[in-house]
Amino acid sequence: MRTARYNVYRSAAWVILEVLSGSVFSSIGLILIASLIGTASLGTAAIALAIAQTINFFPDTLFDEAIVQRRRLERRHLGSAFWIVTGLAVILGAAMGLTSGFVARLYGQAEIAPLLLALAPVPICSAVVSVQCARLRRTLRLRTLTICTAIARACATSLGIGLAIGGYGSWAAVAQFGFAPAMLAILLGANSDWRFVGSVSRRHAIEISRFASVRTVAHFVEATRNQFFFMILGYYVSPQVLGQVSLAFRLIDSLTRIICTALVRLLLPLLSRMQHDRTALPGFFLAASRATAAIFMPPFVVLALMGGDLGHLVANTDWQGLAQLVPWLSIAGLFLVIEIPAHTAILAIGRPALLSFAALGGLAFLLLQIVVFAPATGVGAVLCWLTAVVARAPAQFLMTRLVLGIPLRSQLAAYWPALMITGAVLVPVLTIAHWTLRHGYSDVFVVALKLLACACIYLASIALLLRAQRGTGSLPNTPGVRA
Repeated sequence: MRTARYNVYRSAAWVILEVLSGSVFSSIGLILIASLIGTASLGTAAIALAIAQTINFFPDTLFDEAIVQRRRLERRHLGSAFWIVTGLAVILGAAMGLTSGFVARLYGQAEIAPLLLALAPVPICSAVVSVQCARLRRTLRLRTLTICTAIARACATSLGIGLAIGGYGSWAAVAQFGFAPAMLAILLGANSDWRFVGSVSRRHAIEISRFASVRTVAHFVEATRNQFFFMILGYYVSPQVLGQVSLAFRLIDSLTRIICTALVRLLLPLLSRMQHDRTALPGFFLAASRATAAIFMPPFVVLALMGGDLGHLVANTDWQGLAQLVPWLSIAGLFLVIEIPAHTAILAIGRPALLSFAALGGLAFLLLQIVVFAPATGVGAVLCWLTAVVARAPAQFLMTRLVLGIPLRSQLAAYWPALMITGAVLVPVLTIAHWTLRHGYSDVFVVALKLLACACIYLASIALLLRAQRGTGSLPNTPGVRA
């Protein structure tokens, strides 16, 4: 039992390091490159990168979760997936290269054409990497994946900064994006078994593609949800309001996406191991729901309550308007995070169609709200987003009840520890707010004191919860690949 919990904690640590290292290197590198090359060059690179990232989405994600989730994975599944995604990547890369001149003329910027030509091989590298990364996640070899990812990101960021210092302009940002998958393919290729490449079968290709094609629909909707939201919202709000909403999403929703990505990468291989054992799966799912809610509910609630304090710390009116949006986006982020265990459990037992329908329904409901209510303020727009997110919760509970057979009462009971920890964390926030209001302390001191008190109580509560966590069941052996 203790060994199983240790393996889960160790896997969680490596997943967090993988996601954070990628985000940190990409964000810091982009900020440094932007400051060196200027806004004009960055804007040109942004057009090319937006096109490349959209095309790269399919090779990067097509078979990732299908390989991790599959109960009985054979070499022919891997070989078939490899050649399908590689063939798709070759077609997409060739299309991007052949249409580079047309795109450059469409935007009226001749520099875009050579940038797109340079980015054309990136989908092929991503295709090769995606199969290897999925194999490592399936077998929980997360240490190797994290180290290789961090090295690749660091090398790509260093190359981009070096080109920016050398005065290469847009090529610096393009190099940072394009060199990372190429470097990762080299690193993983040197540490991987490639015997599956020669094993291809029509039957195995159909089996692995059935799950992947359905799952890609939900993946694409989730990845482009923000873009659709901003495109429709731009018709109803002013550019200033749209900028505030965009920046608020950049801060809060980006954090939410990082957390959700880390949780899916951790829970999917663990829950997929139990898909054949419908007696152990509900217990592990409830334990995962309990731990996820307890870890992430208090920080998001505190962030929602202290959003107003952020506005008091800055005098700029634009930033104070941003602070009004942070509480609502924090609540939306909380709902998105705590539904991840249910989302992943449904995926683990091979029901991606349910998630695709839910994603399409959620997007339609969100866009319908924007059209019907036509919000003119940032708060109104964010409330539409929050309503669409909260409306997904009953659907997740219902799908979990139907698929796993877990009663609603048991699902709700998993959130009691999180509510207790959140209540304990909020006590010092409210007490300090009342005490400092009477004595007239500075806003900076008040915010720092609140955060310190919350952190102490939160860490102590999480430590007690993890120590008391028992009975999650041992994990099955690591699934291998059949010949």
